[in-house]
Amino acid sequence: MEEVTRDGRMLYLTDQKPLALGAIAWEEGWDAARWLRRLDTLVFLWPGDEHGPRGYAKAHGEKYDRQAAGGGPAPVLLRVPFADALAANPSLMPLFCRYNSGGPRAQPSGGSPRGDSTFRPANECDFTPGRVQELAFDRGPVALPTSTAVRSESDWEPLFG
Repeated sequence: MEEVTRDGRMLYLTDQKPLALGAIAWEEGWDAARWLRRLDTLVFLWPGDEHGPRGYAKAHGEKYDRQAAGGGPAPVLLRVPFADALAANPSLMPLFCRYNSGGPRAQPSGGSPRGDSTFRPANECDFTPGRVQELAFDRGPVALPTSTAVRSESDWEPLFG
């Protein structure tokens, strides 16, 4: 964890565990260096509903909550309605991923695929909305709509106003 001060406020930057490169089945033309460059071009959002993240994202958020309960910094979660995010960013195309792109796991059929097929526009997805594990916008910045809410303690409050 890294501490950073911005505008007089202390921020804590966390990072994921290193990629399990041995669990990845690289698609043609892809390798670790290219993959990391690709991830750095994306702004990630977790799927959820009015209550917060769901599925893997919920478990991931709960991990940060446990760290905060143990004296670590509390995570800041933003809730951004999808339709509003699209309206606020008309020039950005949302991309969808069916798994945690930064956490490859070995599969019975071999490695977890990473490459061109990982992030797909909606019209190219061969999976349902309920299978989406990550939403990403390519080459942000991403504008937050006025409907964005921030989690404080155990409730959601408007971020703006």
